[in-house]
Amino acid sequence: MRKFTLIEVREFLKSTNIVCLSKKYINNRSALLFQCKKCDYQWKTSFSKIHNQKTGCPKCSGNAKFTMKDVKMFLFFMFFFLYSVLTCTE
Repeated sequence: MRKFTLIEVREFLKSTNIVCLSKKYINNRSALLFQCKKCDYQWKTSFSKIHNQKTGCPKCSGNAKFTMKDVKMFLFFMFFFLYSVLTCTE
């Protein structure tokens, strides 16, 4: 497999909804920072995952990992839901 340059990576991504935010490119197995043009989600993965395995934005595909902010928001809403159920007087 030939080695790509950062310019070639960005050129390949023009036909997708993904932008490479990384400033340095080592090889196609090194993690780079990408951003989705549709939802602005940022994630790190290798270029080979996008180029060879045809993966895209994990958030748009429903495979994004939960962040600490997501977990806190979920717990916040669950707490208030349970509080409202438990304190209901009807």
